Amino acid sequence: MGDAVRAEYLLKAFQVTHLHVECRELAAQCLIKQEKYEDAKVLMEQALSNATPLPHTDTKTSDPDISIKAREQFLLGTALLKLRKIGRAQKCFTEALLADSRCYDALHSLLEHCSLRDIDGSDILQDIKYTDLAPEVADFVKMMYDIKSRNKYSHDPVFDKKIDEFALQYHLTDNADILISKAEILLVRCRFEECLRIATSILLKDPFNLEILPTRIACLYQLGMNMELFELGHELVDHYPKLAVTWYSVGTYYLAIKKYEDARQYFSKSSLLDSNFGPAWIGFAHTFALSGESVRAINAYSTAVRLFERMHHPRMYIGMEHLYMKDLSLAEEYLISARSICEFDPLLENELGVLYYEKQEYETAAEYFENAIAITGELHEKSLMWEHTYANLGHCYRNLKQYDKAKTCYNKVLQMNPASANAMSVLGMIHHLEGKVSDAIVYYHNALATQPSDILTTELLDRALQDSAAAYQKQELTSNDKDTYTCMLQALPDIQVDQGPRQKTPGRMSNGTTRQTWLLTQASPIANSAGCSDVIGAGPSSSSGIFFGASSTNSGLAVPFPGWGPPPAPTPGRVDGDEDDDGMEVDDE
Repeated sequence: MGDAVRAEYLLKAFQVTHLHVECRELAAQCLIKQEKYEDAKVLMEQALSNATPLPHTDTKTSDPDISIKAREQFLLGTALLKLRKIGRAQKCFTEALLADSRCYDALHSLLEHCSLRDIDGSDILQDIKYTDLAPEVADFVKMMYDIKSRNKYSHDPVFDKKIDEFALQYHLTDNADILISKAEILLVRCRFEECLRIATSILLKDPFNLEILPTRIACLYQLGMNMELFELGHELVDHYPKLAVTWYSVGTYYLAIKKYEDARQYFSKSSLLDSNFGPAWIGFAHTFALSGESVRAINAYSTAVRLFERMHHPRMYIGMEHLYMKDLSLAEEYLISARSICEFDPLLENELGVLYYEKQEYETAAEYFENAIAITGELHEKSLMWEHTYANLGHCYRNLKQYDKAKTCYNKVLQMNPASANAMSVLGMIHHLEGKVSDAIVYYHNALATQPSDILTTELLDRALQDSAAAYQKQELTSNDKDTYTCMLQALPDIQVDQGPRQKTPGRMSNGTTRQTWLLTQASPIANSAGCSDVIGAGPSSSSGIFFGASSTNSGLAVPFPGWGPPPAPTPGRVDGDEDDDGMEVDDE
């Protein structure tokens, strides 16, 4: 800041701001650095409105005039962005990029701050002319821009292969932009371990790469790595105390250890530092959802919908809240709207499966659960995170009387979590129904060994023991017995669990939801299926955008960060507001 003040003083003292292009641009940068955004805006508007070349512009050594225009449009866009004039800033960045295809900063700002509102990065690239570049250079730049602006919500295996070939051709397999693009796609598809490996590899080579940080924070949160979150927060506070991502990291840590009030205030601070930083808005809304305040959560998510029109996460979370409140019509409206933006989020597919299960459309529900499993690939088989999606799919097959498929799903659950009493009980019921009483008794015993207080499983075990004694005498179950079990099985999905608190254990709730700290890497929120019900046959459980990690028992450090001081005071109308929790004005002109 001191250098910027001194530089501005010298420029004014020698009166060169209006004589040289470079001095004028430097003056604008100094003003932006000092947060004098209105002054910078006026300076650049005057420069752009005056098409007459400056008297001391050296056309032999300076860039062509078109490049000057690109730089000045970019600086004007930056000032407008800081003034929250998003619409005008977007136009300036677009003009800069069209004026000079080499203006990478303009593309980065468009994708980082504007593309989640009402534009598509790929649409902008179609209008760029590369005539000022050599053909080979133009092809290289165009491919890098395509990679940078690719839609992470789509699935294009052909383009994925093209990226790999391009990276090999130009020896860019370790290029940060390419790796970040891959990491963002893995994050959307909930492949957190693989995503974290890529994020870590980027930071090993470039510890100050800020663009990958939201993605890394998301993965750490999802995988229950609270100590790493704690350490990362300290590093960011020490080095970047004025960046939004710093306080977003702190808020995510407090969210992970379930200190929702503190998390809310740090997310608020993050969004105040940068109102265009999407992850902070989503994290802020999560604090209400996880506290059981569904109405306030929906208000906060709605603000995010307004600010980030091309993001599917806020719509998905609103749908999840309505699903939790059993408002199926509104839940369907928002979830379908979210899916129109992103068809490859396994979390969203699971939520739609839960929705249609509740509507007793079991075939449709099964399709969505199958989609969720397919999108994640094979990685989920090595983790406990997806056991609940398999259980949900098993519930569908069970209601469709496709018992072999149901057993396969429940066995998958047991492979991931051998202590799942729910899966063992349901397997016992299916075997009981099929007349395999001895197998059913074994499953009931195993379930009760894990969860001795389960009354329903106890009753089923008693019945199985009675039937086993009868079968010993008659060598077969009567048809009346089978009819009884069939009725029992059909009735089970209607059993309601005790709603109680929204969150019982990390990643498990009674018909509730976990949340994902949505991580939108700026060029790009938040995910595992939430806990399966503790009551047999209670139906599928809703999932979240961000996993707490079904197997995570680490609650993190329940102590404040030394040297951070108390959390900032809530912003009036934001943290404690009743109607609108955005807490700031955003001019979209």
